[in-house]
Amino acid sequence: MVLKLRESIWNCNIAKRMSWASKRQTTRREDLAYSLMGIFDINMPLLYGEGEKAFFRLQGEILRSTHDHSLFAWNLPLPGSKRVLDTIRYWSGMGILAPHPFCFSSTPDIVQHGEKTQPYTMTNRGLQICLPILEPSPGSGHSQYIGVLRCGYQQRLGIAVGIPLMKSEQSDDEFYRDPRDDLLEIDYETFERATVRNIYILGSGSFIRRQETNSPSDRCCWLRQAGSEDGIKFHYAEYYRDFMDTLKGSDPWDGHCLSFRLSKLVDRIHTRLYFSKNDAAFAAMVNFWLRENGSREIGLRLQDLSEHSNGQLTDTIQCADEVFTAAWHDDLDFEYHPESTPISSTLPFQNGVVTARIQKRVIFGYEMFVIDIEHSTVTGEQEKTLKEISPS
Repeated sequence: MVLKLRESIWNCNIAKRMSWASKRQTTRREDLAYSLMGIFDINMPLLYGEGEKAFFRLQGEILRSTHDHSLFAWNLPLPGSKRVLDTIRYWSGMGILAPHPFCFSSTPDIVQHGEKTQPYTMTNRGLQICLPILEPSPGSGHSQYIGVLRCGYQQRLGIAVGIPLMKSEQSDDEFYRDPRDDLLEIDYETFERATVRNIYILGSGSFIRRQETNSPSDRCCWLRQAGSEDGIKFHYAEYYRDFMDTLKGSDPWDGHCLSFRLSKLVDRIHTRLYFSKNDAAFAAMVNFWLRENGSREIGLRLQDLSEHSNGQLTDTIQCADEVFTAAWHDDLDFEYHPESTPISSTLPFQNGVVTARIQKRVIFGYEMFVIDIEHSTVTGEQEKTLKEISPS
């Protein structure tokens, strides 16, 4: 122990000091961090209510005042060892900072290699740091990178500590901590193969990595305007019944963002988007299809469901399968490659006309297909024209 051996606390590295608090329990979660400010000579305001963010904030302050890489040398505990970390191994990516002091419980024997390191800093892209990086071997089938820290193990010469990293899909110089592995032991011969790189590592927190690698223009359809300004109420999306078997448990519809995205499991979506106004209902039937050659095909038709609804949309859903099947076979099975000209469908509805459009657009830098639903009143002459062109 430090006191027993009369060793100065300031001669102990960050990981060792963290290990002293690895089994500490506090009534308030924030006190896990606040109680450590003294042994790290850190001053920061106490913000009760921030929860686990207090520990990330403490590490951020330590990072700004030290060059000790052992701050990044921590392991994930086994699931269930701490309630706050029960789901940690289900995360696809983590930051470079530990989520809890318990992560340092197995690293008290880590020592720093050398006194000086390249400067590093936390930026809005994550931790900017210069590290030797071991890349996966070509043809190995592995995607894990290893960042070699300037620290090793006590009484074990020639061994350095490596942290498992995964490369971001967004940039070649952005990485995150791979939660599937603990710290790695890197021998000197392996270290010689590393390439020193300036990289960014996710700073703190966790995320679920997006599985599909296709661009939003290939895979995403967004219901941007649902006609709410015109008194139209959007209810939800329902898939064509024969299509459900191909989903294999995945649900491409995001009800919060009002969008659907094709996963790698499927190459098409046949869906109904249900709307109502007053006591009448209609559906927008969409065929979104991705061909093997990369081309996109989209079909669109509006269908008046008022005669089925009787004012209840649930009744409409129960009896509209035959209507939808006929619409798909009769009108939606055609090719359309939307680039700049939108595909549209119109429907006389509620003393006016409903118009649905699908068009390829750039939204905040992302290309995707957007669906707009609008309802407008029409004059007598326009209504006569609509009746003439409307299918019987």
